[in-house]
Amino acid sequence: MDNKKLLRLIAVIFSCCVSAQQQQKIEMELVFTHDVAANMAGGIRQESFHLGNIDFIASADLWEGGTWFFYVLSNYGGMLSAAVGDLQVSNNIEATPHTRLYEFGYRHRWDKFTLTLGQNNLNATFAISDHGLHFINSSFGIQPELSTNVAIPIFPVAALGIVADWQYSTNASFLVGVYDGDPGTPEGNPHSLRFQLGQEDGILGIAEWQRTLSIANQTGKFRAGYWYSGRSSTRDDLGGFYAILDQKIFSFENNPNLGLALFGQWGIVQPKASVFKSYFGAGAVYYGVFNRTRPDELGIAFARATMSDSFRASSYTTPYEGVVELSYAAALSKIWKLQPNLQWILHPGANSTIQNALVGVLRFEYSIF
Repeated sequence: MDNKKLLRLIAVIFSCCVSAQQQQKIEMELVFTHDVAANMAGGIRQESFHLGNIDFIASADLWEGGTWFFYVLSNYGGMLSAAVGDLQVSNNIEATPHTRLYEFGYRHRWDKFTLTLGQNNLNATFAISDHGLHFINSSFGIQPELSTNVAIPIFPVAALGIVADWQYSTNASFLVGVYDGDPGTPEGNPHSLRFQLGQEDGILGIAEWQRTLSIANQTGKFRAGYWYSGRSSTRDDLGGFYAILDQKIFSFENNPNLGLALFGQWGIVQPKASVFKSYFGAGAVYYGVFNRTRPDELGIAFARATMSDSFRASSYTTPYEGVVELSYAAALSKIWKLQPNLQWILHPGANSTIQNALVGVLRFEYSIF
């Protein structure tokens, strides 16, 4: 499908959504995010960029328990990682410029069971750190030992799949997902409309156990999961484990969303991994530093991704790539959000010939509706 046909399709979908919203049958969200980013020191070269994305999300509950959803994603701008040289990707909205039908499908909820069918982003359901989402470096959103070693359906290219969620108690659930093992690359599947389910693609399976926590009357959540990418015509099979902990340390009685929270991430992959064999990340976020009406957020986090043996076999490699990130986010109004951000990238690309890099990002977020 060419760009003109895709834009016509999106325009038709958008107009139908607006009409349905006026009849209160649909919920819509349109968010514009723009970053001014620069590699200010070290890395491959010093350079500044403009980059961003537009997210249009719609869902319709047309009958009891059933929800139809779709998500249009449009990216633009430069590639900050080309100047930094990092593998973990210091900006979580960096992508080749394309407009795509990112997600679509149907979700049905029963009493304790939810089933989702369609094209969706694995990281919208699995391997999420609630407090890690505050940060801009990609590793605090999706762990790099999972995102770099195999082709998985995450930003910016999702894949067809089925996800089952069993809430078997009030504080615990078990999730299982099976996806097309080859969603394609951003260049090879630019509009996310390449649907090829075949034996040559293999499959990607993932299972996750979640448990909500209450420690000293503070809320938290623990996640533990296993993923497996099956053998295909172009790659060997590979699997790994991960665990994520999000925990509030203290909060205010009149508003439990405010206060200090910690998070930790851990992951390990089979020794035959091609890029990273293990990962550890941790951080802290304080909610309501200066403003408790529209809570602002201040966070600091650290990540270390250890290189695989096969990657280390190449010349000029270092044992790991790391990042330290300091980030502040403030809601200027109900629709505007500003987020200045600094990152110190250690051993970019695990290449000993590339100096540590200092990255700065100023993010503007505008929620149109």
